[in-house]
Amino acid sequence: MNRTARILLIVGLTAIGLSGLFPPWASTYHGSSMKSTSPGGRSLLFFPPPSRSRYEGRRIDYGRLGLEWVVIGVLTGVGCLAFGRPESS
Repeated sequence: MNRTARILLIVGLTAIGLSGLFPPWASTYHGSSMKSTSPGGRSLLFFPPPSRSRYEGRRIDYGRLGLEWVVIGVLTGVGCLAFGRPESS
């Protein structure tokens, strides 16, 4: 693995770490006759965004987080394969 591939790998792992530290949140609303879920932005893992009403809750959107990790992993892997050719000595 050459220097460029190592840098790409470090950047990819850092991006996965940061997206896990600042995950996407979902707003859930449970009223008397309806329930809904909508994107709730990003916030630090330990401090979810504040709710706007007492009927609204917050949770981590694991579907979006998993998709982000897959995309970052695929892009990192493709970059390492494309630029990870051994250095000639």
